Amino acid sequence: MPFPPGVLVRDLEAPELGVGRVLRYDDEQRASDVLFEGTTTPRVVRDEAGSSVRRLRLHPGQTVRLLDGSEAEVISAAPAEDRRDDEPWSYTVRGPSGEEELEELKLEPLPPRTPEPLDQLRALRWRGGWRFFARWNLQDKAGGWEGETEALPAWLAKREPPSAAAVYAAREVLYARKPHFVLSLPTAAERRDAATLVLLQLLHEEPERSVLVISPGASAQSWVETLYLEAGGRPSTRLDLGLWERSDELTRDELLDSERLVVTPTILAEREEVRAYLSGEPYDLLVIDDAHLLADDEQLGPWL
Repeated sequence: MPFPPGVLVRDLEAPELGVGRVLRYDDEQRASDVLFEGTTTPRVVRDEAGSSVRRLRLHPGQTVRLLDGSEAEVISAAPAEDRRDDEPWSYTVRGPSGEEELEELKLEPLPPRTPEPLDQLRALRWRGGWRFFARWNLQDKAGGWEGETEALPAWLAKREPPSAAAVYAAREVLYARKPHFVLSLPTAAERRDAATLVLLQLLHEEPERSVLVISPGASAQSWVETLYLEAGGRPSTRLDLGLWERSDELTRDELLDSERLVVTPTILAEREEVRAYLSGEPYDLLVIDDAHLLADDEQLGPWL
């Protein structure tokens, strides 16, 4: 039986298409043009026996959008004896202006608000339980990883899930083996997290590698904590201008000999002997935090 224009339909064999609306019916071709939600091109549905496309009946409790853009809730549908397949069906809805009876031409079913099964059922989007159990299985595996590693996710022993940009940066350095990589991420924390992933893997391959981090004073302590907490539990040394001026010559030598050293740009700019010493040290790994701020520095830019 042909679908009248404007009615709501759904494809039982392709529920991922969502709700469709019949735009027109071609008597010669015996086919309907149906526009499904999320698409811009109508699909041709043949009027033939065995078609998987059916009229969509809204149910009480379902949320719909009215022509004026407001939302309403379906209260009831017209009795079965009053519904005809060759004309639009009517529903009683409760909206901002109260209860009113409207044809389905004036109603747009809204998608579920969340991916939870109950919301999927209420919005007539239920496609079986496999999505629910897939999420359940993923959560179960993640819980197992955290339990086995004492809350350390399995990927590079990182204590929190890495961002996509961090994974990309790590892959470029670790697998493409690029000697230099610019981590142009929006925030300092994201850049530090991405660089930490690279350091974690490189230090895992060879724990004795020496590390030099050049970081602004505000982030220097964060680097010290990151290298200790997330890179093997080995302490690092923070060297800034204040500590340098308070230390004697022997202490200064011990600070500079640290295998994991975090220095601030201030001491590099003020102390030529520190720059000279670090230039002669063959550090295995070098991290320059906020390098874009140092590139234009007349003194540090050329040295870096």
